[in-house]
Formats: sequence, structure tokens, C-alpha cells
Amino acid sequence: MHNEEPSLRTSMAAIQDLRGSITPLEPKLDAVTFDVNLLMADFGKISKKVEVAETHIERLLSTTKRLEWQGDEVVCSGSQDVESTHGLKRGSSGA
Repeated sequence: MHNEEPSLRTSMAAIQDLRGSITPLEPKLDAVTFDVNLLMADFGKISKKVEVAETHIERLLSTTKRLEWQGDEVVCSGSQDVESTHGLKRGSSGA
């Protein structure tokens, strides 16, 4: 047991050194935590803006008319599923 005493003292000294190393880091860790909280708040705001933008894009896409070929004719379709042909044929200029 006499041999264990110096290692115990060494261990205690090492623990005190470790505590001395950790204490100056605590304010830095608090600052990092604060920065992370700010970033999370900003991320929440950005996420909300993205959701709003997605809603606007979905509305625009739903009201935008689409031109597409169906057979030999160009068909214009809109959000109300109303389709009307414009008399354009493949290979014609429409004039």
C-alpha cells in the first residue's frame, strides 16, 4: 500500500491540473452555446421563410399555364384543368 500512495498523489495532482484547464474553458463553452442558440433561432426563421416561399411557388405553379404537345397540336392548360387548343401544328409557324 505504501507504493500506491505516490500514484494516488500523482492522480490527485493530475485531477487538479485538469480542473485548472477546464475552468478557463467554461466561459468559452457558454459563448459557443449562446452562438449555437442564435444559429438555431436563425435556422428556424430561415425554415419559416423557405416554407412561405414554397407555398408561393406552389401557388405560382398551380396558376401558370403550360404549353405542351398533344399529338400534332399545342395545348395550353391552366390550373383549372381547362384546355384550349391554339391551332398550332407541328412543323407550322402558327401564322
